[in-house]
Amino acid sequence: MLNAVKHISAEADRAVLDILRRQGDLITRTQVLAAGWSEGTLRHRTRPDGPWRIVLPGIYVSHNGPVTGVQREIAAVLYAGRHCVITGQAALHRQGLPVPPAEARGQKPAAPASYLTGGDSVSPLGRGPKMRRSASSIGTSLMLASRRRM
Repeated sequence: MLNAVKHISAEADRAVLDILRRQGDLITRTQVLAAGWSEGTLRHRTRPDGPWRIVLPGIYVSHNGPVTGVQREIAAVLYAGRHCVITGQAALHRQGLPVPPAEARGQKPAAPASYLTGGDSVSPLGRGPKMRRSASSIGTSLMLASRRRM
């Protein structure tokens, strides 16, 4: 049960559960507080030995286990906003295109994909590609995707 702190109402719990269900067990700080939870309750949930985990600043997953690739993508959209773009291997995979393993391409094993937002990319969990100021990789990914589908 989510009601670990006495002052959370059943209505607030239901609102949080509904958001978590719709967003793959992910929720933003703004959503938690708007649902009626307190700052203290959120801190209690996300403490180091707590049941929730911080995925990105202000983005939480409602378990403390590993975050899936799909959850990383959802977290990136929640963090960066609806106008962000998923790039690289994640974008190609999302389009149903086969992506060979990193070793087959002569690269190091997979770092998480980056998520482009207004010219800057965000890497989930602080790993992955460095910040970029160019959208050219999006065009390349989309161009490759469209060529493979022909």
